[in-house]
Amino acid sequence: MLGAVMFRTSTMLVVLLSAAIALANGAAATDSFPSQPIRLISPFAAGGGNDTISRALAQAMARNLGQGVVVENRPGANTIIGMEYLAKSSPDGYSLIMTSSSLALNAALYPKLPYDSARAFAPVALVASSPLIVVVHPSLPVKSVRDLIAIAKAKPGQLFYPVSGVGNISHLAGELFNLLAGVKLVSVPYKGSGPGLNDLLGGRLFVGFNSALSTLPHIRSGRLRGIAVTAAARSPGLPDLPTVAESGVPGYEATTWYGVLAPAGTPKRVVHRLSSEIGRALESAEVNATLTAQGLDLAGSTPEQFATFISSEMVKWEEVVKATGIALQQGRAQRDAPKALAPEPHGAARHGTHEPDSRDSTPRRHRMGRLAAKQDSRVYEEGDRQLDSLRSKYSEDAQPMTLLDAWHYRSACLERVRP
Repeated sequence: MLGAVMFRTSTMLVVLLSAAIALANGAAATDSFPSQPIRLISPFAAGGGNDTISRALAQAMARNLGQGVVVENRPGANTIIGMEYLAKSSPDGYSLIMTSSSLALNAALYPKLPYDSARAFAPVALVASSPLIVVVHPSLPVKSVRDLIAIAKAKPGQLFYPVSGVGNISHLAGELFNLLAGVKLVSVPYKGSGPGLNDLLGGRLFVGFNSALSTLPHIRSGRLRGIAVTAAARSPGLPDLPTVAESGVPGYEATTWYGVLAPAGTPKRVVHRLSSEIGRALESAEVNATLTAQGLDLAGSTPEQFATFISSEMVKWEEVVKATGIALQQGRAQRDAPKALAPEPHGAARHGTHEPDSRDSTPRRHRMGRLAAKQDSRVYEEGDRQLDSLRSKYSEDAQPMTLLDAWHYRSACLERVRP
């Protein structure tokens, strides 16, 4: 019996000793991290905002760590390609990604992703964020969010705002505003942000939820009027603009943000080390200058804080998507998109304006003038009818003449809304 007890005791000692050695080896490996270059994936093409932020952060981290941090661009499918690549990478801290608000938006919009957005990644640190600016054309008698709500309630469905794609942050920011303010602003999808901004500047649209970087020059020149920022707190770079929340829509927040993720299962010590190094990098003058020039507010966070933030973003945008009925297939909008989403005006992607088809013998201004002169609801009814009938065809752009007619009808509606 004594022998059996001694055997069990010896066995337990061996197990405990093995565990202690394993823990020591793991701690030693963590203490020596990084022992090889780190790969920071940017899920966007080189030269864009995400890439610029990634490279600025990578340079500062490499300098502090004494080890290379290499930015690798893996663009495509609204960041899904890069995110899937990271999800399948080894959880050792040597593969990271500069994610963005698209992480939460994609989780809400796409019913089937090749990874679990909530479980496939280990949050490391929030890097920066940027509010959108709620802007109006100066011809609209609106100087505050309360003014905008008042005129939107007086003219439901008659104020349009541009978005550079169904389901992006500017689109969902507008839909969140609709839900919380009890109004109906109508989104108009464009192929890119430039054409929509041009129509806003030209007074063909009246409201926008636009990035600070693209909008500020036009606010300063007086071509647009900024009335609020969409962040939870006032932006350090725009201290005079109130938030939407403090302007009469409590609980409103919609920002573009950037943060670093690692694969799920990455050791916590490594995650915290990386988070600390990102915080150090954000303190450098070079990173500060680069990110500020992009219209960003520097953030920094612990992994736990970033995880909580991501979770809240996913819940918020899932609720918005469900409430508005927005749904996307993998890579393209479903043909049964919400009725409020009108197709992009023909020609906007090329020129930012709406030029007549060569087969149209009637000058555009005359046709718009005749339509705008009708002082009854038939203009709206006919415009809605044509837009509804063309939604399923517009992606092929097979009927430019009819599409142009539809735009003329809706332009007439806009002319009637103009104060």
